Amino acid sequence: MWNTPTKNSLATIPDLYETEKISLKDKIIHQHFFNGDYDCAEWGYISFEEMKQLKVKPFGFEIDRETGWVPCKACEIEKIRQAQGW
Repeated sequence: MWNTPTKNSLATIPDLYETEKISLKDKIIHQHFFNGDYDCAEWGYISFEEMKQLKVKPFGFEIDRETGWVPCKACEIEKIRQAQGW
């Protein structure tokens, strides 16, 4: 299953490099995409078209979007806090 964000949802995301001067803790996480593979978890810049084509080998899982996600600061997300040691 692939839950494509709406144009309105994507329009709220800042442009590339627009948030460079904002501290990591204060950056807003606008969308949450997942594939269940926390060992290869990453956040950053990626083309949306590229992301739609990714498959997690060897099982071929597609990346999906969490539809109930509410944008929040990185420091408010438990798994990010744990990974960063905050």
